[in-house]
Amino acid sequence: MDPRLLDYYNRELAYIREMGQEFALEHPKIAGRLGMKGLEVADPYVERLLEGFALLAGRIQLKMDAEFPRFSQRLLELIYPHYLSPTPAMGIVRMHPSETEGGITGAFKVPRLTVLRAPISPGQVTACQFRTAHDVELLPMSVKQAWIEGLATDVRIPANQKKVASSLHLVLETSGDKEFRTIDFDELPVYIAGPFDRALLLLELICGRLVGGAIKWRDDAGKDHQSWLAADQVCGMGFENDESLIPYGEQSFSGYRLLHEYFACPDRYRFFKIKRLRQILKTVRAMRIEFVLHFDRAATELEKVVSDSHFHLFCTPVINLFPKKGDRIDVSLAHFEHHLLGDRTRPLDYEIYSVSSIQGYAANNTDVQTFLPIYETLGAQESSHSQAYFSLRREPRKLSEVAKRNGPRTGYIGSEVFAQLVDRQDAPYPHTLSRIAPDMLCTNRDLSLLITSAGERNFQLAVSAPVQRVELVTTLTRPAASMAERKATWRLLSHLQLNYQTLTDSTPTEGAKVMRELLHLYAQLSRPETAQQADAVASVNLTPMFARVRQPGPIVYGRGVDIHLTVDQAKFGGSSSWLFGAVLERFFARHVGINSATRLKMSTLQNGPFAEWATRQGMRPMA
Repeated sequence: MDPRLLDYYNRELAYIREMGQEFALEHPKIAGRLGMKGLEVADPYVERLLEGFALLAGRIQLKMDAEFPRFSQRLLELIYPHYLSPTPAMGIVRMHPSETEGGITGAFKVPRLTVLRAPISPGQVTACQFRTAHDVELLPMSVKQAWIEGLATDVRIPANQKKVASSLHLVLETSGDKEFRTIDFDELPVYIAGPFDRALLLLELICGRLVGGAIKWRDDAGKDHQSWLAADQVCGMGFENDESLIPYGEQSFSGYRLLHEYFACPDRYRFFKIKRLRQILKTVRAMRIEFVLHFDRAATELEKVVSDSHFHLFCTPVINLFPKKGDRIDVSLAHFEHHLLGDRTRPLDYEIYSVSSIQGYAANNTDVQTFLPIYETLGAQESSHSQAYFSLRREPRKLSEVAKRNGPRTGYIGSEVFAQLVDRQDAPYPHTLSRIAPDMLCTNRDLSLLITSAGERNFQLAVSAPVQRVELVTTLTRPAASMAERKATWRLLSHLQLNYQTLTDSTPTEGAKVMRELLHLYAQLSRPETAQQADAVASVNLTPMFARVRQPGPIVYGRGVDIHLTVDQAKFGGSSSWLFGAVLERFFARHVGINSATRLKMSTLQNGPFAEWATRQGMRPMA
């Protein structure tokens, strides 16, 4: 029973009593026969009639009010479907290549979306499944040394480069007496490990303060060599769509994915990669090379603490999300919606994230109809004989009597999904089916919260690969519940506000308020120390600009906007605010059209100008 029914009942009962009081004043004789005088009713039978009417009227009001949140859920399903799904557990894993005989001898690619399985936790029967977000290219090499110092005097720096204030040294060695020229790879992704505050400082230096770099090596004859690395050969990871951790459909604005992942799992942005290495490494006749990255800012606070333990190769973000074929469900014409289950024998171990299609079966188990999401298809292009769709409704899972008595397994309860089979007009599907089975993405609900011991942090690859072990190097994030019904409306309006009322139409203070409201939608998914960053935006000021847009090909100039962002550094708890700005810089670029451009300049209330990003072409399609 909905707990709101009591409030509706009391409201209707108070209303009918007030109406009875008015009736008694106007018609005292008739009211006297009913035992009605003022708000009091002496006749118990009449009192029961009023209470029964109040109960029925309360249920009707509750049903009517419940339709508006469902209507707003339908709108969200149409334009922001990602916000109706739960946020699964996420983390970072590290793959250790096998160095035994028969192990890795060259580059071996573990593709994105590879499935990993965690050991079954004590007392459970289901193993958590995860999928990778990045391609991982296993190589016969490792990081042997790393340190930060002032300007490296033994590295030649081109005359037209900025002044160098500090340098990072990364020393890599191959295994098995292999020279680097025999290993074919073009990119080297690196995960920055260690304390979060220190990792953010390193990330700011590498991706935000980089002047350039060099590769150094010594050949067999003892001759030293070095090759210059341009600043654009080093970049952060996690911003491109093919590196996404949380799957966003074509309907969802991809800029929201950046915010979603930043607040849900900020560790996923602790990656950088060095690109365009193949041509250089073909000439390296050595088993040891040294990357030297130069920065325009001193890093004295890191000189004595950075070591090789801060840089991990062969890492990738993972998410507790995987495809699954649901159990077949009996269809009855007596029910207008059907409860979908990932596994009817273990319903608590699976939570439905999204449904891509539903297969309908006849009584003889033949496949007779495929149902598609009603808001993800172009109905006009569908053939007349395939007008079969489904819509979903999600609601918080209700505790069983045993769970109410003994308490739930963990603090996360999750949600349940119900499907309605409809035609193009959103009317009930007229055909008779015997069973349906959904194709969906599932999570393991709260099972990830039970992965605590060291042994349970070693995952297993679902494919064959020259990997000794797969280690979870961060703590898994907590899964977050999907949006409750009654909160759908204002969150929908908050999403739409940035589209309807653009930042160019606002004052700097009003623009900051719009941004804070938007950030708060996703900040609730994070830890308290990260969530408070949503309040860090103090002002957002936009001005027109005309500047060169950096892109391959001829020199191009374009019109766009200069975005001056001011943040309160105190909201970051002593950490660097650079990553926060980097995520917003990509968000703004995705928010403007492809015929425009953005350039973000970031300042802090405490120290003034802090960072500036290069002009970036808009990425939002115009049609």
